[in-house]
Amino acid sequence: MAETVDELFDTLHGQGVSKNARIQALKKLSNKIDLNSLDYDYQGAINAGMVPDKRGHWDNQFKKMSHITAGTDSMYSNPVTPAGEWSKLDKPLPTGDVLNRTGKR
Repeated sequence: MAETVDELFDTLHGQGVSKNARIQALKKLSNKIDLNSLDYDYQGAINAGMVPDKRGHWDNQFKKMSHITAGTDSMYSNPVTPAGEWSKLDKPLPTGDVLNRTGKR
């Protein structure tokens, strides 16, 4: 039976799960994601030993500049293609509002 992405995340983060089981889960997960994504360097993240968190979110370090929330912590941020800087809001945005990303100047 094919495992769902959620089941694979549970294996990646489960207590007492063997290293081999985690590696196998990551291999199966890589078959379910677009390794050629224009927005995220999944292959780089996997090669660096990273796994998504329990929500399925991957570390910001490998977000490409085309990713909507690429930030200065991305390895692809540089003076030619700067990423945006994000900060916490003191209150929620009204429904329908969108934050714009701006690079450093």
